[in-house]
Amino acid sequence: MRPTLFYIPSQLCGFPLFGIGLFFWLILAMIAWMITTRYLRRRPFNDLGSYCSLAAVALLIVVVIMPKLAEARGFPVRGYGVFLMLAIICSTGLVLWRGKRKWNIPPDTLVSIATVGVLCGILGARTFFVFEYWSTIVADSCWGTICNIFNMANGGLVVYGSIIGGIFGVLAYLTIRKLPVLATLDLFAPGLMLGIAIGRLGCLMNGCCFGAVCDGPPGITFPVGSPAHVHQLETGEASLAGIVLKPAQSNIATRTVFSLKHASQSLWTAEPGPVVIASVDADSPAARAGMKPGMIIKQIGYAGNCKVVDANIQKRLQLVEVYGNGDFFHFLYTAMMNSPRQSILFVCHVPDKNISADAKQAEAESKTERFVFVPNYATIKAVWPSQIISSLAAFLLCFVLLALDRIYKRDGLLFVTMLFLYAANRFFLELVRTDEASFLGTGLSVSQCVSIVTTLVALVVFAYILRSPAKQAYADYQGKFSTEKGE
Repeated sequence: MRPTLFYIPSQLCGFPLFGIGLFFWLILAMIAWMITTRYLRRRPFNDLGSYCSLAAVALLIVVVIMPKLAEARGFPVRGYGVFLMLAIICSTGLVLWRGKRKWNIPPDTLVSIATVGVLCGILGARTFFVFEYWSTIVADSCWGTICNIFNMANGGLVVYGSIIGGIFGVLAYLTIRKLPVLATLDLFAPGLMLGIAIGRLGCLMNGCCFGAVCDGPPGITFPVGSPAHVHQLETGEASLAGIVLKPAQSNIATRTVFSLKHASQSLWTAEPGPVVIASVDADSPAARAGMKPGMIIKQIGYAGNCKVVDANIQKRLQLVEVYGNGDFFHFLYTAMMNSPRQSILFVCHVPDKNISADAKQAEAESKTERFVFVPNYATIKAVWPSQIISSLAAFLLCFVLLALDRIYKRDGLLFVTMLFLYAANRFFLELVRTDEASFLGTGLSVSQCVSIVTTLVALVVFAYILRSPAKQAYADYQGKFSTEKGE
């Protein structure tokens, strides 16, 4: 995992790179050069709109987005973004190579289709992510929510959304241009799998799309504070400072239909209530200090250099009142990321075991104890390398589709095969991923539900293909392309 690869300086020889800077004028120069060369060579301007749209997006990124994302060290180049760009370039290159080699299709035509597919794919991927993870997107203000929706600096794209958005965008473009739909989708299918294969490596760099806990040799370990670690802390799979809390009553997992995916359960909740310790890691600093299950955490704070704290010292410390699990998580997560070597004071109520009453009465009749120690935050567990598995599977699907392309003689079969194989691959991949919980009580993740729908759609398209005459439409388009080029 390496979210940030390096930084691009904000200035070069005193001239700004972002905003109305060197990158801005470089893009304008490229547009002017492209228009001039086309005019001098007397080439048609049919696809100029697509190039200008792509240039407009580039200008928007350079002038508006990049200055906002720049940090003190410069503009951060994220591993996720680099692999996303590599995925777009390599997949488009494969499409251009296959289109030229097989049907002698002009690159301009395929670049226009690819541009529409990429833009609609990114839009669909982000829309899918916002829909699926809305609870992490919504903010206290409307403007904050809007900013979160468009903030893709550290990832936040769903592959299925990119496939769906890209396909619908391409379908609309092909309908407008009156180009063969199934034949074009066949042409793009292997390139789409190649793009997913490379893009998944970006997920590995970013730490997203992680797998479930894995105790065997395939397991990989992400750093402290990574998305996998935060997920394990939130669900109780890993302890925070050696401590696992009991879930709030409203966040206890409920039963599902198929039981392949558990319902969402979060220990990290703002719901008020007693913060009760469910378990303490054996031989951890917390256990050695004397903390035990059943204790109720009331206050927490930094202890400074104190090794033992009594009531008088406690009054001089700035402690945080803990009114719910969320207070516990927020304080310790901040300490884990910013002050991992600081001693922490826990003020706990220890209920009397002989009292059998409700939580409030037990708390009122309990005694107070104080525990001071430097927590061990490196409690993350190894997980399945789901990003690597997904990447290798997509590479394999790309090669399988390229091999089948030599056999199939009917438009649409390659695209339908891609839908079948990828839907099956994604359905079973979800079994080793835990970042997606049960969707609407089905016991299946959102991606598994979409995989089932994708398979049904593929069956319908397959039936349509079998009932249609066998043909390869691009074999009849050579004259049309020659006319468009003015040859």
